[in-house]
Amino acid sequence: MSIPIADTSNRPNVPLFLKIKQKFLYLLKAANVKTLCTSVLGGALEFYVFQLFGFFAPIFGKLFFPNDNHIISTLVGFGLFAVGFLTRPIGGIIFGYIGDHFGRKTSLYSSLILMGTTTLLIGLMPTYEKIGIVAPLLILSLRLLQGISVGGELPGGLVFAIEHANPNYTGFVGGFLQAGYCGGTVLGALTGLIYSLPGMPDWAWRIFFIFGFILSLMGLYIRKFSPETPEFNSIRNKTEKAPLITGIKRYPQIFLLTILISSFAGVVLFLNEIFMPYFLKQLPFMSDSFSRFCGTASCCCYIPLMPIVGLYSDKVGRLKPMAIGAVLIMIFMGVMLSCSHLLNRYSVFFIYIAIGSSITMLCAPLQTFIAELFNKKIRCSCFSFCQNVGLGVFGGLTPMVATIIVAKPMGHLLLAFCVVSWGIVALIAMNKLRNSEIRKMR
Repeated sequence: MSIPIADTSNRPNVPLFLKIKQKFLYLLKAANVKTLCTSVLGGALEFYVFQLFGFFAPIFGKLFFPNDNHIISTLVGFGLFAVGFLTRPIGGIIFGYIGDHFGRKTSLYSSLILMGTTTLLIGLMPTYEKIGIVAPLLILSLRLLQGISVGGELPGGLVFAIEHANPNYTGFVGGFLQAGYCGGTVLGALTGLIYSLPGMPDWAWRIFFIFGFILSLMGLYIRKFSPETPEFNSIRNKTEKAPLITGIKRYPQIFLLTILISSFAGVVLFLNEIFMPYFLKQLPFMSDSFSRFCGTASCCCYIPLMPIVGLYSDKVGRLKPMAIGAVLIMIFMGVMLSCSHLLNRYSVFFIYIAIGSSITMLCAPLQTFIAELFNKKIRCSCFSFCQNVGLGVFGGLTPMVATIIVAKPMGHLLLAFCVVSWGIVALIAMNKLRNSEIRKMR
C-alpha cells in the first residue's frame, strides 16, 4: 500500500534550486529508494557484463574460437554474444514463474546468484590454447547460463521496483531503474576504453569480469534485507498455476504487439551500443578509441534522460514519448548508417548523441508500459516473456546479423532500410495498442 507523500516543491517564495532539490527528494521517496537501489544494482551488473561481452566479442572469437579469417573470428565472437540472448526467454519463463509463485524477491535473489557465478567462471576460463576444444564448449555453456539469469533479472527487477513505488510515479521509477542499468553499460564501455589503451596486457579482460563478480556479492547482500512487494503479498495464496499460458490465451494480440515494439527497441539499442563502434572504426576518419568514445558518450545520455522521460510519461502517458523516440531513431540512425562516408568525426559524434537521446525517448517508458499491461497474478511471467523475446532475442542477434549485412555491397544502405522499416512496424503496433481495450486486461 502506497503512503501519501507531500510534495512541497510548489510552494511560493522558494528559490529555484531548492524547488528542484525538494522535487527530486520527493520523487525518490515516492519511488521507495531502498527497493529501487536493490533492483538497480542487480540490473547494472547485468548490463555491465553484457557490455563487456559485446566489447570483447571479437577478442573472445580469437581466444576461444581461433580462425585465420578475421571476419569469421569476429562473427563467431558476436555469435557468442548473441547466444546469451537466445536463452533469455527461457530465463524469463523460469524466473517469471518463480516471481509469480514464490515471490519477486526470491526470483531476484536466485537470478543474481547465477549471474555472479557465471561471471566469475568466465573471468577464470582457460583459452583454447590451454585446454583445446573444451574451452569453447565451456564458454558457450556459461554464456547460455548468463542469458538465463538475465532473462529473470531485468524484468523481475522492474516489477519489484514499480510494485514498491507510488503508483503515480511508476514511469519515473522505470526510467530511474533503466538509468541505473545504463550506469552498468557506461561502466562496461569505460572498461573497454581502458582495455584499448596502449600497454594494457592481453589478459586484462579477466579483471573486468572478476570485478563483476564482486558487484554481484554486493547486490546479494543488499537484497537480503529487502522486503517482498505488497502486491505479491496480497496474492500469495491466490497465484495462477500457469501464469504465462493464462496470459497468452487471454491476450494473444497484446503479446504480439508488445514483442514487435520491444524488438525494435532491442535492435536499435544493440546497434547503437555494440555494433556501431565496430562499424564506425572502419571509416577512414575514425579511430577505434574515438568510436568507443562516441559510443560511451551516447550511453551517457541515457542516465540523466531516462528518469526525466519516465516522469514525463507519468504525466502524458507512455505511448507519446515512445512514438516520438521511434521517429527520431529512424531519422538519425538512418542518416548514420546510410551517409556515414559523407560525414566527419564531429558530425558522427553529434548524430551519435542524438541517437542515444532518441533511444531514451523510446526505452524509458517501454518496460513500465509493458509490465503495467498485465495484472499482478501473471505480471512477472508475461512481462518477462514479452521483454525477453523482443528486446533480448532480436536485440542479441542484431550485432551478428548487422555484421553480415554490411559485409555485402551497399550493405550499409540495406541495414538503414531495415531499421526504418522495423520502426514503421513498431509505430503501427503502438497505434494498435493505443486503440486496444487495455483496461479489460486489469
